[in-house]
Amino acid sequence: MSKTEILLPVTFSSLEKISDFIQAQAHQSQLSFKKTWEVMLVVDEICCNIVTHGKPIEGKHALWVAWKDDGQVVGVLIMDNGAPYNPLLPCPEEEEILEESKRLGGMGPHLIGEMLDEVSYRRENGCNCVWLYKVKKGGKRKCSFAEAKKIGNGGKKVQGRYFNGRAR
Repeated sequence: MSKTEILLPVTFSSLEKISDFIQAQAHQSQLSFKKTWEVMLVVDEICCNIVTHGKPIEGKHALWVAWKDDGQVVGVLIMDNGAPYNPLLPCPEEEEILEESKRLGGMGPHLIGEMLDEVSYRRENGCNCVWLYKVKKGGKRKCSFAEAKKIGNGGKKVQGRYFNGRAR
């Protein structure tokens, strides 16, 4: 596995390692402090939701995070091999809380949309795939799903192991 990707079990103890990984990659990409904080906040929100609400299908539930820097935009791909779950949508419990009390909570999807320039989810090859983009300098940049798949390896292979619901 390269230094621009990390593969971990879906556990709360993995969140600190993911945060350290994102911070190191952001530093290497010379991302500003504010943009680094925004990316770290969103990655933590998504990964925490996967740990909390994601369900394994069979075997080990794995979480893979990859970083890509093309000079103008940084991208993060977050994949897990669990049951279909879109971490960009509020879970049913959070929707009820928002409707009943209108209190702060379940704001993850709103927060994610405000912090990043492009976000997408797709179920592909038995994995939940979330693509995140942050423009390094200047205005917002929109990208196509085809461009998004260039981050990491599109979930096809991770260090000689296929990441398709059967991480080995």
